[in-house]
This record gives sequence, structure tokens and C-alpha cells, in this order.
Amino acid sequence: MPLPPSQKNSTPLNLLLRVPCSVFTMYAHIALLPILLSTVVLGSPLTRRESSPSTGQPTLIADITPYQDPARWAQAAYCTPKVGDTVNTAEVLWTHGDGTNVPLAYVAYSATKNRIVVSHQGTNTSSFESIENDLKANAVAPNSDLVSCLPSGSEVHLGFQETWDATGAAILSQVKSAQQLYPSASVLITGHSLGAAIAALDSAYFSCHGVDATTIIFGQPRTGNYVFSQSLNLQHVNNGKDPVPHLPPHGDDYWHSPGEVWISPANSNSLVACPGSENVNCAWSVPFYDYSTSDHLGTYAGVKIDGRGNC
Repeated sequence: MPLPPSQKNSTPLNLLLRVPCSVFTMYAHIALLPILLSTVVLGSPLTRRESSPSTGQPTLIADITPYQDPARWAQAAYCTPKVGDTVNTAEVLWTHGDGTNVPLAYVAYSATKNRIVVSHQGTNTSSFESIENDLKANAVAPNSDLVSCLPSGSEVHLGFQETWDATGAAILSQVKSAQQLYPSASVLITGHSLGAAIAALDSAYFSCHGVDATTIIFGQPRTGNYVFSQSLNLQHVNNGKDPVPHLPPHGDDYWHSPGEVWISPANSNSLVACPGSENVNCAWSVPFYDYSTSDHLGTYAGVKIDGRGNC
């Protein structure tokens, strides 16, 4: 049921659901959905569309082990690692952030995997400053650091961009320093929830500064518009009926990139690769009334990501 143009930016539900991605606010969103259902159907296309959701059939992923280390490193970002700590075979080389206004991020090196790891913490739901990063849901033009890394016409989530900007250049510098020490090492970028959105921006930034990185992220909210999303080369893993990948709502301002991996049933080892973007046969297929907030802090390829609860 498309929105009439006159309602596109003014409906209560549209305004409400432009607030993404903390577990606290998700509960409020879902509780209020039945009251506002008469206004708009969640996930409905908006009036203008650059493209249509993919209808390709997902394929089963036979080997889920490539997702397990990234999930472990994503979880570790919630646990305030310090320089010199070992997190899943990787020695922490550098950290930044206070876990509130600036989510913790770390750079580490795993000799076992010969891999440089970048990981970002998700929302700290006990911190208003952290939640505020999610609430700034306006889609805006890329800032001066990102604009040369993204196609013309790109827009990104204001709060995610501001949060990324607090660490983006410093992390790139640390990764390049690590590459001088370990020139044959691969680079992995990961994160969960808000951390996944920041990692997606890292992915674009690293690419245009000559760093070849693999990006595997978990429970990512939509981070930018169609033009932005189609420029990304990453995998984003959605767990079952998690509401966060559906926020902010799909439309002109927000669109997921290709590379969706969907875990269904939730918390299982059944992972499928979803062709295209916003694939109607994957997370898109979950009706809003069936969302489960517990799937956001869930089990990804056999690895529990539970925020501070799993430290």
C-alpha cells in the first residue's frame, strides 16, 4: 500500500520509525505499531523508488564458518577490550571510544588467521548519548571525509555518519600502520547493530583509500539511500525476525545493500545468501507483527552476540 505523497513525510508512523536501532526504542516502536496501523503498513514502498526489491531465490550456505570469527570479534567490541588483550586469537593493538557518545572500536591482529580486524560496538542502551546516535535519523549528504568515497546522489543516516566520523580517519591510520607490520595480512571489518552501520561506512572509506577489506556485519540497520547502498561491497547478516534491519523504514531515504545473509529459523545454523538487495524472500518477508526483538541479540552462525550480557 504506497503512501500518498502528502503523507510521505508526515505520518506518525513514518516519523516514529525513522528512529532506529536501539533495543530500547525498538520495544516502543513495536508496541505502538497496532495503534498506528491504519496510517501505513510497515515496510511499504514510498512514492518514488529508484529500484524494486529483489525477487531472486536464496541459496543455502553450506559452510558457515566464515561468519563465526567475525561474529566473535563483533561481540568482543561490547566487552571493553584493552590494548594487549587477546580477543578470539587476535591481539588488540588500539582502541578508541567511551562506549557512550563514541562507541568503542578496536583494531587487532590475529597471527593465527593473519588478519587485521576492525570491530565496532553497537548501541549502549544504558547510555542516552549512545541512543542519541540512533535517533538522528535524517538522511543527509556525505560529509567532507566521505563525499569523495561515495557516488553522487548518496545520502546517509546523520547519526551514523556523525558517530563514524569520531573514529573513521583514526581507524584507517591504525589499519595502515598495522599493514606495515603485517604486509601479507588480510583486513576484516565487522560490527553489530549501530556498530554494523559504522562498519559499513568504514567499508566505503577504506576502499577509496586503497585498503582492500572484507566486511561482514550483523544486525545492520539501513544506513543510507539506494545510491549509497548499491556502492557497498559487504555481507550483512540478519537473524530471523530481528526488527533492526527493517529500520529506518525502506523507501526513498533508506535501502539495504546487496549481500544479505539471512538466518532462518532464527538462531539456527541455516544461513542463506539472498541475491540482489531488499530480497522479498529473505528478511523482507517477515511481517511487522511477527518481529522478535530477541533475535537482534541472538545467535549468528553459532556465535552468541548479546552485548554486555556475553562479556
